[in-house]
Formats: sequence, structure tokens, C-alpha cells
Amino acid sequence: MLRYALPMNNWIAACSLVAAGCVDAAGDPDEPTPAAALDWDTPLGPEHGIEALDPELFGVTLQDILGGAVPSRNGQPCSACHFDTTVTLYRPYQEQYSAVAFSPRDVVDGRPWATSAGWGERYVSLGPDALIEKPRGLRDALQLWLETDAAQVLPLTWSTAPSRESLGVAPDPALLGALGQIVNSEVSGRPDDLLCSACHYTGGPYEYRPPVEQDAVSAIGPDEVVDGASWAGGWASAFLGHAPGEEYEKPAYLRAAWYKWLQDGAR
Repeated sequence: MLRYALPMNNWIAACSLVAAGCVDAAGDPDEPTPAAALDWDTPLGPEHGIEALDPELFGVTLQDILGGAVPSRNGQPCSACHFDTTVTLYRPYQEQYSAVAFSPRDVVDGRPWATSAGWGERYVSLGPDALIEKPRGLRDALQLWLETDAAQVLPLTWSTAPSRESLGVAPDPALLGALGQIVNSEVSGRPDDLLCSACHYTGGPYEYRPPVEQDAVSAIGPDEVVDGASWAGGWASAFLGHAPGEEYEKPAYLRAAWYKWLQDGAR
């Protein structure tokens, strides 16, 4: 509906233009259609407006591509070149030609694909002037995903349970509560249902010995110094170091949550 009163002859002209498709009452017809938002686990399609993307990748997700589940370049999956013992820069925790599923905030070879200075930003920067150029279509897809992620994902705090809104993907079913609740053994964050204080307690056998009895609930805050450091000032970062291949590996989804918490200000 046109907003302003017009003389009759102008009404006739305007209606003729609309009928001919020359004027769109909802907006300028020359304006490009905005690209649809792209989540990590959303199948790629024409609606995302990525002109350089290989149409064979329509219907698959960034998770499929980067995890090595589908061929994405020269008939090969990402894991053909990027795997745990490769000599290239990016070494994900998987065997050559294998497929894995990881979230955008899982810490893979030291950093996640999401957040500032993550693998996503690095990939997007590998254009024609880079030592190794990455396909334009995939760079554009990752750029759209980074923009979507930045606009949608909310901060993760000590006292709020991880969610799709704070992680960018659905949380693992084992994440039963907030990070603070997991640290204080109010809930388990592990698939085996063990509480934090089952292994970490006063006089316990492992690094990090909070002042709590085995299997008991505590009341530790993010800035409280426990066994030489606080969670905001050391323990969360130490948790990230328990990656695949380490003596005591921590679940990937928990390492991802702690990384996101640190990125969001450790509050």
C-alpha cells in the first residue's frame, strides 16, 4: 500500500508500474535479496547467496565439510590434508580420511572455529594473496556463518546453563547445568555421571584439590582461589589443555564450554 496521497493520474501510473513488476511496494527491486542466516549445522543452499560455492555442496553443512564427512575440494574431504599427524598448520583430532562431528566451539588443535582469532577467521583470510589459497565459495560460506554466529550467540556465564543461544549449537545432553554447578558438584557434566568432587577433593590424587570432601557439594565462585588459582584466572585454561592424546582427556563439549566462557569474560 502506498503511503502518500497522489493525484489520480499519478495513482494510475504507479499502479501500472507495480502491475508490470517495475516497482516493488515492499522495497527497491534493485536491492539484492539478503542472504539467509547460516548456522553451523544448517544445510547450504541457494538461499545463502554464495555464488562461488560448488552446487555439489548444497544440502550439506559446514560441520559435514570441515569434519571430513563429504568431499569438498578436488574430490577430497578436508581430512585428506588435515589430520592428527599431518605436517600442515591445522591438525584436527582425527585420522586421515576419517569423518568426525565437532561443534564450532570445540577446541581443535588449540582453538575453535568460532570466536575471534578462531580457525574460521583464519580460513576466510586465505584469499588469492595468501601462501595457500582456499576455495572462494567455502571462504564466503564461512564468512556468512561467522556473521550469523556473531549476531545470534549470547554470552555464557558461570551461572547460566550452556544452550544453543550461548554455544551456537545444541549442547551435549551430558551438560546438565551451569558451569558453576558442575564445578561445585551440584550436577554432573560428564557422560558417566561422575561429579567433579568424585576425583577432585581435599588430598585427592589429581591436580586441582578444592576444599571439599569426595562426592560432596561445594560453593566455589569463578574468582575464588582454589589450590593456587581461580577458575577465571587459571583452572579453566588448564582444563583446555586436557585434549585428545593427553594423559587425562576431558570431554570435548566441556572444553568448548570453558573456552567460550573465557572468551565471554569469565564472569
